[in-house]
Amino acid sequence: FGLEHLRTLAFILVIAVVAFHADVGVVGGYLAVSGFFALSGYLLTSLLVAELTSSGSIDVAGFYRRRVRRLAPAALATLSLVALGVLLGAPGSDGLSTDLAAAVAHVANWRFVSTGQEYSQIFSDPSPVAHFWSLAIEEQFAFALPVVVVTASWLWQRRPSRRTSEVHRASPGQGLALVFGAGAICSLALMIAAGNHDWAHARWYYGTDTRAAELLVGAAAGAWAGGLGRARSNSRWGPDLLAAAALL
Repeated sequence: FGLEHLRTLAFILVIAVVAFHADVGVVGGYLAVSGFFALSGYLLTSLLVAELTSSGSIDVAGFYRRRVRRLAPAALATLSLVALGVLLGAPGSDGLSTDLAAAVAHVANWRFVSTGQEYSQIFSDPSPVAHFWSLAIEEQFAFALPVVVVTASWLWQRRPSRRTSEVHRASPGQGLALVFGAGAICSLALMIAAGNHDWAHARWYYGTDTRAAELLVGAAAGAWAGGLGRARSNSRWGPDLLAAAALL
């Protein structure tokens, strides 16, 4: 039931992004992308923590295989059609080979940071693969996420219990939520430190570190929901109040 609501929200976010790129005077494209990042962080993390809680381990290789099967065919088809379109005379050939390579390697966002290309250029002189910047950030996050979850949960379960000297064996959901929450604060601090100068726009908009806060907020909620927080939630209204706060 909850996932159906998330799909409805995602559909609304898609409409907002398309309307923004169509330049029809609709604001909210930035918030829509932030919403997608938060949803991705939540869904990926909650699945990993649920797997860890139920089986005691994570199939990291299987996680990576599913990501490749899910995204690689459509991404490679899109990039191939973009290259074909440029060869047939469509604009955007300057630096296209490097842009395509960066998109394939999921580092397109850092490519645009290095060239100083601001996001406002999508309405004037955009790269044909400019939209791959957000996929690059998501895939960099997805690549690191299983490693962080496994490492943090191992450290959490090895911490001494307050009651006994035995190793604490509880679900790592709470510990992971704290880790991701702290990471989100650090990411937000980096964005604020970059300032609102013209030279910094590309850096804070495209940078993985400066945009990670949105993913990590979702990851913190996903860690809590997928592990100890959900298991210990005995309050009837607790989850509803948390959901309302998250929506705000």
